[in-house]
Amino acid sequence: MSESLAPSFPDLSELGGWLPLYEVERQVHAGRDSALYLGHQTALDRMVVIEVIPEPGAAEITSLMDRLRARARLVHPGISAVYDFGRTPTGFLYLVTEHVEGRSLGSLIVERQIKPKNAFPLAIEICEALQLIHDHELAHGALSPATVLVNQEGRAKLTCMGMAVTEEGELSWLEPFQGGAHADMRDLGITLHWMFARCELDADGRLSRDLPPSFAAVLRRCLGQDPARELHHPAEVAEALHEALRLEQARGEPGGKAKMIVAAGVKASPSQVESSAPTPPTSPPLKPGKMDPIVRQHRPSFYQRLDAFVWRAFSTGLHLLISLVSIGSLVLLVLFKDRIVIEQPAAEDEVAAVETIQVEPPMESPVMEMPAKAPPMITEPPPPVKPISGGEIQPAPTPPAPPKDPLADLRAQYVTAVQQAANQALETVRLDDLPYLQKELQLLQNNGEIPDVDEPGLPATLRALRQRYREARIGITR
Repeated sequence: MSESLAPSFPDLSELGGWLPLYEVERQVHAGRDSALYLGHQTALDRMVVIEVIPEPGAAEITSLMDRLRARARLVHPGISAVYDFGRTPTGFLYLVTEHVEGRSLGSLIVERQIKPKNAFPLAIEICEALQLIHDHELAHGALSPATVLVNQEGRAKLTCMGMAVTEEGELSWLEPFQGGAHADMRDLGITLHWMFARCELDADGRLSRDLPPSFAAVLRRCLGQDPARELHHPAEVAEALHEALRLEQARGEPGGKAKMIVAAGVKASPSQVESSAPTPPTSPPLKPGKMDPIVRQHRPSFYQRLDAFVWRAFSTGLHLLISLVSIGSLVLLVLFKDRIVIEQPAAEDEVAAVETIQVEPPMESPVMEMPAKAPPMITEPPPPVKPISGGEIQPAPTPPAPPKDPLADLRAQYVTAVQQAANQALETVRLDDLPYLQKELQLLQNNGEIPDVDEPGLPATLRALRQRYREARIGITR
């Protein structure tokens, strides 16, 4: 398929109309065989990634649907979760997956941000997630540093399971899947070499000389360069990495490569080797899919440290402000209390002066005397209230409430029933019913009328809901 024949993917409003449960915010990527959109699931208030795939031909649709269903069954903390998938009314397939806030492992390796202390735990997490995929008798098919994401907590997430790699190096759902467990093991060895040596293999397949001997031996067994001791399961790789780490810690020779968990150009100094901790006891062998948890020290990022500093400064300033307000309130209380005590005798003197003035006889003056008493004002009595029967006064009657529209109530009940049926279809993975229910919700949101005759192919759930609605509407309109 050439670039000129690439399909035209839907815009944001069109995709949002097909998927009313999601708010499509922007298109992240558009390739030859798929397009990625960033969306928001309003019901659960979380960000999601919506991948839109053109519908393949009749010969490939069964294989593709099997791969998508198998991808949806993979549930693991180290694998990006699948929330939903189905078909749009125009024939596009869509896959809704977890939105991982982080960066690809490849970009972190290029920027030299994969340090020895976090390369080893990330490698164990990748082995654990890949082992789960193999336990389901599936294969990843596209494992590389580009398809491994590292989230903000520093943990690995595998993505792009079940996708094929084209000759141009692009990932595609429409190409035939050629992956297998043996190919995954080689891809795992290449990815671990990138993590530990921070470079790719030589053209002839030789490993980097900066690797410690024990780790280089594990990678050779993983890449098939040691057929007699070849590793066949990711859990065996994890166990071999634990053993290699113990051997390097036990070696502890000054000037050697002991204490290296991997990184090109990073070597342990003699002082670090002498002050190292004793060798931990040997742990029991790991079983496929059941790995021991990794004890890791998380180093906060720059933004996390900045956030902690701002919070400490804010809390300190808040405590200082509360202290100042408390001290100021006490000072004001003391000042007002003293002022009240000082002004109280002055008030008594004024009362005494008023009494003295009132006792003195009035002075004679030629001013005209004021009338001794003002004429009374004539006020009309209020009209008598006529008592009603029983001698009690009845309150004014309240106006009756406006009548409700029974058809509007019936329509609201029908919208709620269709919404519940759509949620139930999503939970039970009835993907054939979900597009019709979503189309029915869109019709109701646009104030459309329910047709009197059902179109062919309508699911039984929606047909029963429409029948009950029509019967109830006929009973109201009679």
